[in-house]
Amino acid sequence: MKNTAGAYYAIRLAVLEKLREMKSQFSVLCIREITPEYFAPLGVWVVREGARKVLNGAVKTSDTLSSAMSSAKARMLFPNGVENRSKLIRLQMTQARLV
Repeated sequence: MKNTAGAYYAIRLAVLEKLREMKSQFSVLCIREITPEYFAPLGVWVVREGARKVLNGAVKTSDTLSSAMSSAKARMLFPNGVENRSKLIRLQMTQARLV
């Protein structure tokens, strides 16, 4: 996570601002796909402002992580292997829950 720590906190700030505005609590999964066109990193402010822009639009909700992942992968350019590259997604998909 050392390479993405700044992006994590930038997105976290944008999400927490939106949740505070909504006066709600949610689990949030943010996936940022980096394509070959993104050749010059501009800093975490791009991530934060991008997250704010997305959150000010129509926010998509899902009842399960599986349906959220299906929805996200339908819009991604490189959807294969997202679950394998993310420790958090793998953990959430296999975590036992007390109901």
